[in-house]
Amino acid sequence: MPVRMLFSPALSEVSDKLLRYVERTFARTFEFVQALTEVKDIYDLTKLQTEFIEAQISAMTELVRDMSENTTKGDLKVPTSNAAQPTVTLKQIAGALAERHGMARKRMDELLDGVVALITKHLKEGDRIRIVGLGTLQVRNRAARIGRNPATGEQIVIKASKKIAFRASKELNEAVFDGQLGGD
Repeated sequence: MPVRMLFSPALSEVSDKLLRYVERTFARTFEFVQALTEVKDIYDLTKLQTEFIEAQISAMTELVRDMSENTTKGDLKVPTSNAAQPTVTLKQIAGALAERHGMARKRMDELLDGVVALITKHLKEGDRIRIVGLGTLQVRNRAARIGRNPATGEQIVIKASKKIAFRASKELNEAVFDGQLGGD
């Protein structure tokens, strides 16, 4: 009788998932080491490392999600939070766009860096930026106001400031929240 059968069904299910995760990790590591022999320059090495790390993070996220979805009262508890959500970087977007449009990744990185630089320039000048299908960026002035020091309860004056505000477009809200505006 396998050792994992001696545990409760919940532990057996968790150990199966962990075993599959470890097997996939070893397979990815082996592929990574083999691919290292074909690296020609630092760009290839960086790309390879990024892909390996992204795959590992994706596998860990999937493992945590699987474990948290399949636990019930009395079983093992796996804490979940928004912190487990993956973050997509500008470099990852550039890579995906470059691949989709058959461009060099470096060129796409330069293009997106240019877009960010232009957006920054226009925001500094006080312009409002509207990106159809995404939303509107603008600098908003915040008036001076009276607040309270949370430690002492004493009233304090909060000086006027500026902030960058983003308002999502109707199209973006509908796409993300499946037609339920605002996610309600």
